[in-house]
Amino acid sequence: MGFFNVDGGGNLYYTGSSNLDVRTRGGAEAVAYAPKTTESTLEDTGSAQLSAGTTTVALDPTYAQSIDLSRPYRVFLTPDGDTRGLYVAKKTATSFVVRETQGGHANIAFDYRVVAAAAGHSADRIALLTPALKAKLFPLSGGRALRVASGGARSR
Repeated sequence: MGFFNVDGGGNLYYTGSSNLDVRTRGGAEAVAYAPKTTESTLEDTGSAQLSAGTTTVALDPTYAQSIDLSRPYRVFLTPDGDTRGLYVAKKTATSFVVRETQGGHANIAFDYRVVAAAAGHSADRIALLTPALKAKLFPLSGGRALRVASGGARSR
């Protein structure tokens, strides 16, 4: 049996995996799985192009307003061709600058992934589920999560 709880703040707690029903291009159904992380983060991805070895990538405005800028965000780069290497030269609240290493002047496309702490959740980090934390997460059940048996039957 697994555990499932939604607290008064709308936070969801459960055991098991996050399974998603997705459609293939051919119309078939498939099962995908959501990743689990040790921090409450928001991610954004995209593609951009170096021009003479440099470019500035603007963060999506809604994304930028949804992340906690009291902690640095991370940018992961993947060049789409041969290069001396890429690096993030500068990060601001609204953009980041990417350059080719060693003073390179490439005009190359690249993909990026930005990972940042979600606004209001910068202190959230993986924690052991102690009896005190269980009591906090499941206050209406005396620190016990709602057990859900297969077929949807519920018990405590």
